[in-house]
Amino acid sequence: MPWVAMMAFGLGTLRLSSHDFWGMTLPEFKAAARGHRGELGIVDPIPADVFASLMQRFPDAPPPGAYPSTPATGSLFNGE
Repeated sequence: MPWVAMMAFGLGTLRLSSHDFWGMTLPEFKAAARGHRGELGIVDPIPADVFASLMQRFPDAPPPGAYPSTPATGSLFNGE
């Protein structure tokens, strides 16, 4: 793999954070590079059942109870 060139493009041209760059899969990186070059093309839509499965695995909102429901306290929040 040409890591130096990939890092230069990902971190420099695409302005990805190092966390986002190293978290990408190779297909994601290639898709980002194609998008940057304007090679978007036309793709088939994701089938509804696959989309529903992805939404269950990766919901937009945190699961219930993920954050405490008690109000924040302290000088930053109560004007002291």
